[in-house]
Amino acid sequence: MSSLQPLYLRPRTRADLAAGLAAHHGDYALLAGGQTLVPLLQKNPGKVGAIIDLRHVEGLSDVHEGDAEVTLGAMVTLAEAQDRLAPIFPSFALALAKTANLPVRNWATIGGSLALFDTASEAWTFLHAYDADMILLGPEGEARRPVALGAIPPGFALTAIAIGRPSPGEAAGFAEILRRRSGGRALAMGFARSNAGGQVTVTVSGSGIPPTRLGSFGQIAGKALVDSISKTGAAPAVRAWLLAAARRALANLTEAQDPS
Repeated sequence: MSSLQPLYLRPRTRADLAAGLAAHHGDYALLAGGQTLVPLLQKNPGKVGAIIDLRHVEGLSDVHEGDAEVTLGAMVTLAEAQDRLAPIFPSFALALAKTANLPVRNWATIGGSLALFDTASEAWTFLHAYDADMILLGPEGEARRPVALGAIPPGFALTAIAIGRPSPGEAAGFAEILRRRSGGRALAMGFARSNAGGQVTVTVSGSGIPPTRLGSFGQIAGKALVDSISKTGAAPAVRAWLLAAARRALANLTEAQDPS
């Protein structure tokens, strides 16, 4: 940690980025949209030895729609992710629409949002529910790490996120329990996914509980859902919010399966 103003690095290639990561041995902060980092560093200017600006690194704002998966560069904004993913993952587009407000979504990035690993993050919860992978750049080049494993190891930078395309016949539902005051953080949220065989998985998060997959259920989860939430270790009030979010997500899933 430095007591001086941090060094500012502006890499333009992945090789430059990898060199910057290696040179500072974890004593750095990665600048993406800056929604969280800039206010933090204004209060604590000596918190890190270097700021590595990702905004000019080639390819980090790209979106690739392959046959098997969709890859979002870490610098893709939440607004662009919402627009590009809406035809493929409508429930994710709905979740992103509830993230902050439009000016923030036009500036904040999908990589920066995920890297915070905030339990009230719609992006983290969705990506966990869909078994997404982080694509990380480190000393040995690029590597994949499941979003479900959480924090990015020191010495690595998140460069992209890969999400497998939904299988034929798959559907999803999203729900969120918000604080009553306008603009409040999510108390709890849930994603429910069903495959063509009718099996349903439910992922919940919020109020200090990281994204947690509750298990695989039939269309009517019932007591099994309640029992799974009780195993999260959440306080009673939080369990109630998680259960409400899960049940609403299941209801929205049913509606998505039969919109008529």
